[in-house]
Amino acid sequence: MVRDLGLEVATAMYAHALRQSDLHHFRCIILDLWLSDSYGEESLKILAGKSYRSAVILISGKSLAEINQTARLGLQASLAVIRYRQKPLNKDGLTQFLGRVPALRTIIQTN
Repeated sequence: MVRDLGLEVATAMYAHALRQSDLHHFRCIILDLWLSDSYGEESLKILAGKSYRSAVILISGKSLAEINQTARLGLQASLAVIRYRQKPLNKDGLTQFLGRVPALRTIIQTN
């Protein structure tokens, strides 16, 4: 769905893929809080350990309270957690949601 919005996408299904990746060229990371081998806190620690400073967006099927708590942990780790959303998302909802992200707004509006 994200590719349909004209965004370049790199997919990491496991936390160890985050550990091994050079993340600094991404304007934004959309992080599902439930990767195959970890939950959000571990993934946020990995991003913080890599000194990732661009936007982080969290999505999850968990409750909004749990997502909010994880977002606070990301902010405490000096990550730029700028938005979070509960799944499921449809294409229109995703377009509207991501269109509010400054790092992505111009890309989405031109496609």
